[in-house]
Amino acid sequence: MRPRVWLAHTLAAALPAGALATLLEGKLVLVNASSGSPKLDCACSLDLLALAASYSFTTKMKVDAVTLLENLEAWVDKQAISLDLAQNLEKLAQSFDSLLKTMDSLYQVKVKKSDNDLLIEQMKETLRVLAADKIPTGKLEKRLEDVANKWDEVKKLQPQVKSTVEPIQATQADRIRKDIDAFTTRVVQYKKAFRSNSLYKFATGCEAAYSQLNTAATELAKLRKECSQCAELASIFELTDAMGPVTAAFKELHEDLVAVKGVWDCIMLCETQFQSWRQTLWCNISTSDMEEGAKQFVKEVKLLPKTVRDEDVFKGLDSMVKNFLVSVPLVADLRSPAMRDRHWQQLMEATKVTFNVADPAFKLDDLLALQLHNFEEEVGEIVDRAQKEEKMENGLNKLEENWAKMVFQFQQHKTTDVYTVKMAEEDFEMLEDNQVLVQGMMA
Repeated sequence: MRPRVWLAHTLAAALPAGALATLLEGKLVLVNASSGSPKLDCACSLDLLALAASYSFTTKMKVDAVTLLENLEAWVDKQAISLDLAQNLEKLAQSFDSLLKTMDSLYQVKVKKSDNDLLIEQMKETLRVLAADKIPTGKLEKRLEDVANKWDEVKKLQPQVKSTVEPIQATQADRIRKDIDAFTTRVVQYKKAFRSNSLYKFATGCEAAYSQLNTAATELAKLRKECSQCAELASIFELTDAMGPVTAAFKELHEDLVAVKGVWDCIMLCETQFQSWRQTLWCNISTSDMEEGAKQFVKEVKLLPKTVRDEDVFKGLDSMVKNFLVSVPLVADLRSPAMRDRHWQQLMEATKVTFNVADPAFKLDDLLALQLHNFEEEVGEIVDRAQKEEKMENGLNKLEENWAKMVFQFQQHKTTDVYTVKMAEEDFEMLEDNQVLVQGMMA
């Protein structure tokens, strides 16, 4: 291969990396050595003029104009071919696919008439702008004129074809309406079956519920696809009123699916958080955080759709959250320092469940297993008794402490051998106070 030699431009430069760069015929050329080669044997170029032209507004306009024109030509040709099928009514009556193509073209021409008329006018103006910028547009103008004329012919043909195929359309429309009615019945029946699904039972559990939700979503997607096909036929054969009942049923079915999924999402969230709290060791429990979190869950439950509030799944969730909220203050009460072994024994007798709160591995879950929300009154009485007994214990300890330090004075009574006991004035006042305290305990 013979080496090529470039005549360097005055702006040629030797780059620090050893490469050579220059301008050549409007292109930026870079010559460099390939990896491991001592020679400048690798060249690349950048066409600056072409790059600048690619960002030109008129260039972009021409490209878009060509694309729009091609799409319009293809679309008009398609509609013309489909409308020509109406010339053979016997074949059209026997072939639903041919009739569908013709009916679709009638529909497309009707709904896109204004848009296409506007598009043609816009393209004419675009070509005038391009021509003013000295960009050749002769061929594009000829193509636009041809497609505009063909589009006019299609618009004129549309009412004639519509009148011709009306008898065939009416026959097929009756069949399609019956199909839509049958599909509506299926959707309504599916909706009723869905409402009786075990998804609406709290005992189903999250794992099984999410599996059923996925199945329901898949089935609903299939029905929605079929509904779209019915809606398309209804639009083409002017049967939009037939889609009213099935559209309403689909809306309700979708709302039901979303609502019940929202309930199970809330159940999953609550169960996950409650399970985390249940694993907390007895010595590490923070009832204030738990109570605040449970109150927030109650608010979340109240925000769920009203359409599911009479369902078992919602009632189960509501009961679970409220029971936990009731249990948390009881747990806080049972953490009172006043609780003694005898009081825990009384709680076990009330709940008929045995446990060991002194076990280092004792968790909140072990206590909630007692179903504390069912023993709210008993827990309140036990804790109240424990607190009162603690108060009495503190009082008795204070009495013992005070009287242990008491010093009595013995004084001889006159000239007899009898000695009387005397107390200091402040000790006598303490005696009176302590008598009142003991009387209060006994009461």
